[in-house]
Amino acid sequence: MKDKWKELFALQQKLADMYAKVRPTPFYTQDPILRCPVWTRSITHEACELEDELNWKPWKNPVDLQQNRAHRLEETADILHFFLQLCIDQGFSAEEVFDAYVLKRDENIRRQMENPLYKYPKLKQPDDEL
Repeated sequence: MKDKWKELFALQQKLADMYAKVRPTPFYTQDPILRCPVWTRSITHEACELEDELNWKPWKNPVDLQQNRAHRLEETADILHFFLQLCIDQGFSAEEVFDAYVLKRDENIRRQMENPLYKYPKLKQPDDEL
């Protein structure tokens, strides 16, 4: 089975290469690290667009979440698109991001297990079912 994470990085890199060819503006040809604030802002705005689809406004009539599922998925894909480009422009590989995620996940689990305020229900191992 293909490594989907590596495949996503490769697909995003191909898209970035295409942009650099068809839009040879200073933005696409500058040092990639200088583009990172654009990607972080884009992630933020796409997250807000997703949030708008998730009934966060209690004063409005809620939308049927099953009816807007496709739109929510599209907004989620937009977030992923900008996240992947952010990773690539910082020089992070799929493996590095995966490894960093696992380390941070393990740290978060450890924090929960060691903090007495978070020991309910008691877990014997971090991956035990609640």
